[in-house]
Parts: sequence; C-alpha cells; structure tokens
Amino acid sequence: MKPLFCSTLLYIGLVLALTNFSCQTQEATEETVVPDSAAIFAINHIGLTVRDLDQMVDFYQGVCGFKVLSKQQIGSDVASAKLLGIKDVSFKKVVLQAPNMLFELTEFQPLRDSVIQNMSPAGPGMTHTCFQSPSWNPGYDKFIKNGIQPLSKGDHAIDLGGYGITYAYAHDPEGNMIEMEQLDQAILEKNGRDSALLADHPLWMTQVALISPDVERLATFYEKLLSKPVSRRGEYKDNLKLDSIANQDQLALKAIWITMDGPAKMMELMQYLNPKTGSTKTQLPTDLGYHFSYETTDIEGEYLRMKEMGVDLISKPQDMGQYWAFYARDIDGNLFALRQIKEADSPYSAKNFLFTKS
Repeated sequence: MKPLFCSTLLYIGLVLALTNFSCQTQEATEETVVPDSAAIFAINHIGLTVRDLDQMVDFYQGVCGFKVLSKQQIGSDVASAKLLGIKDVSFKKVVLQAPNMLFELTEFQPLRDSVIQNMSPAGPGMTHTCFQSPSWNPGYDKFIKNGIQPLSKGDHAIDLGGYGITYAYAHDPEGNMIEMEQLDQAILEKNGRDSALLADHPLWMTQVALISPDVERLATFYEKLLSKPVSRRGEYKDNLKLDSIANQDQLALKAIWITMDGPAKMMELMQYLNPKTGSTKTQLPTDLGYHFSYETTDIEGEYLRMKEMGVDLISKPQDMGQYWAFYARDIDGNLFALRQIKEADSPYSAKNFLFTKS
C-alpha cells in the first residue's frame, strides 16, 4: 500500500499547530488495552440524509466532481425496512465515489417539510466531515464559488500555525457543516503524493467528527468497538485562530483521535467546554444529517460481538445486494452501520478505493 500521507499528518491540524496555544497533548501509551479483534478495518462511507436529494447531489458534484456509483429509488423493500428498523420505508439514494471513501446522500419520503437548521460546531452528534485539497487548487474556493455559507470568520481559509495547512468551516445548502482543509505542495510531496493523481482527483474526504458531552466515555466506547487505541488526545483554549475557524470567542475544547484506514481517515472525537456541548439524543435512521459506516470481514461475528458488548443494535445483518449490513447506535445515540462487501473487486469496498488500495 502506498500511503497518501503519513499518520503524523492526521493530527497536524489540531495538534502541532496548537502546541503554542495553552494546550496539553498526550500520546497513547503502551498500557492502553483494547480487545483483540481486527474484523473492522475501514471507514466505508459518510452518509448524509437530506431534504432535497437532487439539489444536494448537484451541489456536491458541482464542487467535488465525484463519480456517481449508483442511484436507487426504494419503496416497500423488505430488506431496507429491516435494515433501518422502519415499516414501509421509502427513499431515494445516490452513492458518490470519493477517492478514499463513499459519500451517500439519501432522501426519505416524506421529509421535504422538515425544518433546515445550521449545525452547531459544538454538537452534540456528528457535526461534520472534512474535504481536503491541494492549496494550489483549493477546495475552499470551489465551495465558496458554489454558494456554500461560510461559518469561519473572514473571507479565506485560516492558517493555524504556518505549517502548510489552512482550515475553514461552512454550511451546505441544508445547514450541514463541513470542514475544508488545503495542504501545501511541500507537505504533499514529502508524503508521496503523486501529482498526476492529484490533477485527476483534487478533492477527497477524511474524518468522522463526533461531538460529545463526555468525550472520554465516547472514546472508551470506540476503542472497544474498533479494537484500536486512542492515537492522540489534547485540550485546547486561548487560540484566536481556532476561535475564528469555529466563529466562537474564547473557544475551549477537548479532542481525541483514533486512526483508521488509509491516509487521513480517522475518528475525531471532541467535547466543547466553551460553549458547552449539550445533551445527546437518539438518532433515528430517517433524521436529517450525518451518519457513517465501517467495513468488516466478518459481519456475523461482529454483530454477535456488539450484541455481547451491549451496543444498541437496530437490525440484524441484511442482504443489501452489493453487501451485507446492519445499523446500530453508539453510546451517545449516534447512528452508524457495519458492512461486509460480497465481491473482492467491488467498488463498494474500502480495499479498492483509489487512495487506499494496495
């Protein structure tokens, strides 16, 4: 496998830059103990439930240019109803193929009368995912040109520490928050980025960002679920540039990262101390907003393991055509899925994503 960039870069944005701003960080230690299981090996997709599918697909394709992998219109499908734990489910879905994961947009019917609200950076829940791009072909400019609503202060992405990455938050047409990161050429070259590949694929996606009122509790849950130790943790405050990114004066937060598969893919867990992250809520499969999935090599075994863990399981593994899947919720009520892809060469498998395949 040829990595897109090394694991250190996964944390450079909110770790290296912030060491100059009243923060404390702590590496994972050898004493960290997690269960012995490697069946979950990848983030497979970021899901976004939307009110107007056509509008949102046009918006994201207009910026990202991701290939349409599939389009579905489902009505009264038994497997889908069992998967989601809902009777008489009806929905439309478009699967976009980003370079290192899938981006799936779904419109459940009827949802068009749902109220659109801008996601708060302070959460709770999955507040955003991240789009990265080269600094000389910035995704920030493409999103702004396509009409995204900036959240960060100012009219440009913000340089936190002079190390070659700029950052900004914004809201899409339905109020979903995204993060935009732009990486300088020196960073990309240092970590083996192929310029020809970049020319054809100048935008890619990265993390699952979950905001919790008790981030340590949530991190313990995911360490056990993923059989992975925390990679890094930190506490941040008194950073005017970070204040500008989140558009919040005197911002203070705790952050924990768990490294996942491939370049820049990670679980980013945060707790806002100022403003304070609110109480969690149970996310329904039809709720507007984000969810996500992992990929496994043993879905039946993982279902039984999660059942033994006491995970809130919504469904048993269902045959969804290209893959087997079931839905569950984490200890904060955030929705996630587990998938096992049937065919080794399937474009639905993380093993075959452009930036992560060997």
